Amino acid sequence: MAKELDLNERIVLNAIFAKIDKTAFSLSTGMVFFLTMFVITTISILKNDGESVMVGPDLIALAYYLPGYNLTWVGNFLGSLYVGIVGLALGWFFGMLWNLTHYLYLAILMNKINLFKID
Repeated sequence: MAKELDLNERIVLNAIFAKIDKTAFSLSTGMVFFLTMFVITTISILKNDGESVMVGPDLIALAYYLPGYNLTWVGNFLGSLYVGIVGLALGWFFGMLWNLTHYLYLAILMNKINLFKID
């Protein structure tokens, strides 16, 4: 029969297929989304000199999806908060998906190793 993997083999496999901490990954993804949106909107606010109405027309279109978002400082914070929450959810989802695929691949790999191992 096939013998179980020894400790060194398990350590190597676990190191190769390391899990992602979903909380840390989601928080970092949310922070990147938040900061990116905040910086882009801040640049657009600072470019607006009060005379040109068409500064940031692409950003204004985000108001359809982000309630309260506009090219003001309060709207900047609200829009960045919404985008940060979306980034947080996406980061958690992709972290969970990463861990799931690696767990399944590792289970299949260990099954194949045990299947073809000779005592």
